[in-house]
Amino acid sequence: MLNPEIWQKFTAGQWVRGKLPPVAGPFCHDSRRCRAGEIFLALRTERTDGHAFVADAQRRGALAAIVECYREELSLPQFLVPSVLQAAQALAHAHRRQWGANGLRPLIAIGGSYGKTTTKDMLALLLGPHTLATHGNENNILGISLNLSRLGPEHAQAVVEIGIDHPGEMALASAMTRPELGVMTGIAPVHAIHFRSLEELVEEKLGLLRDIQASGGKIYFSASCLLQSPFHALANAATILVFREEKHLVLGFPSLVSCELRESSSELRLSFERTGEEAYSIPSLSQGQVRSLALALCVARDRRCSREDLQERLRLWQPPLHRGQWKSSSLGRVYLDCYNANPVTMQDAVDFFHRKTADERRVWILGGMRELGIFSEEAHRRLGRSFPLRTGDAVLGVGREMEGCLEAMQNRTIADVELEYSETGEGAREWLCSHQACFFVKGSRYYALEQLFEGLWN
Repeated sequence: MLNPEIWQKFTAGQWVRGKLPPVAGPFCHDSRRCRAGEIFLALRTERTDGHAFVADAQRRGALAAIVECYREELSLPQFLVPSVLQAAQALAHAHRRQWGANGLRPLIAIGGSYGKTTTKDMLALLLGPHTLATHGNENNILGISLNLSRLGPEHAQAVVEIGIDHPGEMALASAMTRPELGVMTGIAPVHAIHFRSLEELVEEKLGLLRDIQASGGKIYFSASCLLQSPFHALANAATILVFREEKHLVLGFPSLVSCELRESSSELRLSFERTGEEAYSIPSLSQGQVRSLALALCVARDRRCSREDLQERLRLWQPPLHRGQWKSSSLGRVYLDCYNANPVTMQDAVDFFHRKTADERRVWILGGMRELGIFSEEAHRRLGRSFPLRTGDAVLGVGREMEGCLEAMQNRTIADVELEYSETGEGAREWLCSHQACFFVKGSRYYALEQLFEGLWN
């Protein structure tokens, strides 16, 4: 982390009584997870005050703490600031600029309404071991600060995920990260509670690519983004990923990478302007995951990774926890994809499971899709109207958002379909255990649907 002697240059803070550590490590904000050499952020939130845990952070080896109130009884060096969060942002930004060595170590920002974490994980894998990637989904302003503080000389590049849910956050995130490359996965009415319209949400997210283009960086996005007209102004400067069914969206835009998935042979073909067509053997992925992979391959090839290296690294791909995992339980096979959910990722996962379970009895466990704001009611009803139900299926809807979805299913004339509702999922255990089937499990993280299977995994 940035030399503690110069922290005052970037913040309105000071080291109390001139006591400071000789060096500084990455930030941590949870004292229970603090490790030796880290800097503890004493954050105040609606639930708790981090100043109550500074002593615990010291016991666990923290080198110093950034605080708003000085703890006189502690020997730990303390950097006193008006706002811990703002100080963390400023210091992380300064450290990122120092680490970047004037562009010799590039930072790649991943934005969009869906698929960010999968794209980030795939790109980090493809770029190789000297890549820092956002931990999990730490993609809000605090999470970005935490990850920037982890940048070290061992990292040749960084892949940082940016998630926003309030107006103005993208400008702040873009200014903090100063990316040289940017990827937009797609746009949908997700995390829209604080936006008045989809158009306002699009403008917010588009700010990332505009900033990168203005600074001379490279931008990439999926052809589906062109369904939103503001993207047209950037299309001539972007590398656009286009699948065959999207060709009509890109007429007149020159910088394209054409993609084709040959599902029967598990092969993804990409046609690049400079190097021509390349083929990659890929694991079993949903259509959405394939698009994430194609975007990651575009960036990795531009970063001069060889096709041979990329193919070899692809063999190491494993789905992260709760993201498209096939697991075995005492009740039958389970497709576990309950890390999060929105209309695009829900439909993608449903289509994938539907294709993979043509001859099996199925139980669908569907958690509500939260944070859709004004789009929520119609999104859930649309899911119910188009859901690929067949005779013998059973559906458990969890959460109040799913009431409209189940009602739409009920109004369809499909024989022998069992529909069940549970507000929290806690009362659904007995219902679940009465079925032997192949299970689909997806919903917003809030519902933690994997807990329904506790004690049932093989």
